Order: sequence, then structure tokens, then C-alpha cells
Amino acid sequence: MGLFSSILKGTGFSFSWKRAVGLTALRSKASRRIGVPTFRQGVERKIGATLLGVLFGTSKKKGRKKKGLF
Repeated sequence: MGLFSSILKGTGFSFSWKRAVGLTALRSKASRRIGVPTFRQGVERKIGATLLGVLFGTSKKKGRKKKGLF
């Protein structure tokens, strides 16, 4: 634990250097763009959805509905 973390311990405030630098946001944007999750839970969810789709013939809608006139 670093000095900054030990000072803030117990205050209900947490600090992440990855989040401060923007690594988390970059990883999240890249994941959404390429369609492959980068976290373990996301990978497990995607594999589970794929298996259910194969077994039961369900398909997940791809993409988001765009709001607007067209």
C-alpha cells in the first residue's frame, strides 16, 4: 500500500492510478468497439450467452438502437 492509500484508508475514498491515467476507460472503449470483453466476468458471460444461443437457438440483438429522426 502506498502512502496516499494509507492516508485515505478508512475514509471511504479509494484511489486508482489506472483510473486516474485513463487506462480503465481506454480498455472499456476498446472492448466495446471490438466486441470482446477484457474482464473475466465479461468473458464468462459472453461464453455462456453463446452456448445458450447454440443450445436453444436464441440470438442476442447486436448493436444499440439509435435515437434520433432516422
